Amino acid sequence: MIKETNLYEIGYLLKEDLKEEEILAFSEKFRNIITKNGGLIITEGKIKKETLAYPIKKEINALFNWVKFSISTDKSILNKIKKHLDTQSEILRFLTIKTEEEQQKPIIFKKRPAAKKIDEVTKEITETNEKILKKEEIDTTKSKVKEEEIDKEIEELLGKN
Repeated sequence: MIKETNLYEIGYLLKEDLKEEEILAFSEKFRNIITKNGGLIITEGKIKKETLAYPIKKEINALFNWVKFSISTDKSILNKIKKHLDTQSEILRFLTIKTEEEQQKPIIFKKRPAAKKIDEVTKEITETNEKILKKEEIDTTKSKVKEEEIDKEIEELLGKN
């Protein structure tokens, strides 16, 4: 009979002033608690020093690590692990989350359209500028016609003709 299991991840902060032997002893004891309660450790992080966003138990720096494991769906087993962590003086804080197995999806790269060559871009800019200049020339000739008509009308009004 196959037991149903859930996947959990526990992240924890240890006091910064712990010696290497104390850290290793804690990690070993923590892994043993999980395995003795029927859990299977899947992965574990590497301990790294972190500056905390705010002080926890008057500490501003801590050692961070995490463990991902599967364990029976029986909540009492997970509660035993949590109670064990609560009693450890080395721990500043811990967080348990229920997670799911990561499925590796292949990364698909989309083809980007080829970049335009500098010559093509320069040609497009030149053509656009020429169109703008032609439009301005047409507009200036229209304005000249309008000015001539206006001058003619002014002369007529003044009676110079």
